Amino acid sequence: MKSIALAAPHKFASLEIEKPSIQKPDEVLIKITSVGVCGSDIHYYSHGRIGDQIISYPFRVGHECAGIVESTGEEVKNVK
Repeated sequence: MKSIALAAPHKFASLEIEKPSIQKPDEVLIKITSVGVCGSDIHYYSHGRIGDQIISYPFRVGHECAGIVESTGEEVKNVK
């Protein structure tokens, strides 16, 4: 599957990665449809760091996301 990641300051790359799968009975697999970019993502894009917190590349920005539940583990009861 495709993934977009920060490859260096000011540079994104398209990566081919393995599709995640449910590994534990309490997990949910979500197909991400939208991702928000916040202030920390802008710092990583511009400088590759925030203070002494330095990222490693490739780095996927956007931790504020929304999506569609694709599948659930057998113990998941409250998400469909």
